[in-house]
Amino acid sequence: MKLSDKKKLFWSILDPIMQEKGYTPFKTGGDPSYVSIEEYLVKIFVFNFPNLGNIEAGGVCLSLPHVENYILSIGVPNKDMDVYLKNKRYFLYTVIHRTPGLSFKEYYEKIGVDYAQNSYQQTQETEEEVIRHAHAFLYYLNHEGAAFIEHYGYLPNILKEMDRLEAEGEDWNGILSGYGDRLFRGIIISKLCNDSNYEKKLSYCDQKFTTVELLKDWQPYWEKLKALLPAIEPKYPYYK
Repeated sequence: MKLSDKKKLFWSILDPIMQEKGYTPFKTGGDPSYVSIEEYLVKIFVFNFPNLGNIEAGGVCLSLPHVENYILSIGVPNKDMDVYLKNKRYFLYTVIHRTPGLSFKEYYEKIGVDYAQNSYQQTQETEEEVIRHAHAFLYYLNHEGAAFIEHYGYLPNILKEMDRLEAEGEDWNGILSGYGDRLFRGIIISKLCNDSNYEKKLSYCDQKFTTVELLKDWQPYWEKLKALLPAIEPKYPYYK
């Protein structure tokens, strides 16, 4: 099948279901997506088409405006914020579901299709394979993806995961999106949730931005954020 035919068939299956669920399709460019904008939560699914002609789907991305609006106000190094300020198609991600493959694998196993271990991408050469791949995505959407949205659309659950990672000696990148802005997100979430360990997290972030050479360009933005932090009031719960 031509890639154009694959796309047409793929979107014809997804569009009615995604739009019924409140998602707006954006199909131009190399990163087509479905976006659902709610007052306190934005849900994004992004697709891409590599040279082999396959249709690839990533895990759900969540953008929480109460967190991201502060980052938009201070900016980050080497990134134009204008495209994100429009709030129509492109958003800063708070958390990303990075392991959607399990539910794709589970779906294929349920219908008796051999599935490569640790891979959620399937080659689509026939109409049947494109249809199967579309339904694999919908299975993920309605199962593991839905569970991720329900859990991490609630800000205190993100904080709990941050604390779990920290207790196990791991970094917040296990749940939070970004590089230096990952630390921005962590301290904003801590403040919004009235975290009893806020001061400890603040010292941790401050130490990172003042001693890690790779974060040198982020220091001026960190100082801007620190000036805003005292005025941030707890705002949860916002999503149930």
